[in-house]
Amino acid sequence: MGPQNEIVIVGADNVLSSSNLLTIDTANERIGIGTSSPSVKLDMVGEASGETQIRMAQHHNGSDGPDIRFFTSRG
Repeated sequence: MGPQNEIVIVGADNVLSSSNLLTIDTANERIGIGTSSPSVKLDMVGEASGETQIRMAQHHNGSDGPDIRFFTSRG
């Protein structure tokens, strides 16, 4: 058994392995990529130039592209 909230991966031939690539902080409802202690809801940390990026791709014959939507509310 590994650390709390460890990600378990089922690989080839159903071999189990674990990864610290993604951290889930269930107590504070946070996800970390590249960090074991996320300080906000989605916390990404990269150590190399150009490593910390968000990339979205959509492949089809239509004219629209992928969407990112931000919402806020008051009250």
